[in-house]
Amino acid sequence: MEKRRDKLNIILSILESIKHKGGSSRPTNVMYKSNLSHKRMIVFIHELEEKGIIEIKNNKDKKEYCLTKKGYELIEEIKRIKTLSDAFGI
Repeated sequence: MEKRRDKLNIILSILESIKHKGGSSRPTNVMYKSNLSHKRMIVFIHELEEKGIIEIKNNKDKKEYCLTKKGYELIEEIKRIKTLSDAFGI
């Protein structure tokens, strides 16, 4: 039985899905790539936007999520934390 993803892994999944598309991605792509329901994704997206990690832009009636500098930095920090926790078997 697979264990559930923690908040940090979900956030990393969302941010990496946006980064993979060049730093800007449509909601549907983020939802599928991060394997979240729309409702759950929106909760995380709003939290990330409030903290300045992503920006939500509207281009010609199409919404896009864009990584900020802080978002790119967070991806690297989360990866560093995961590497450390794996090294210590946590």
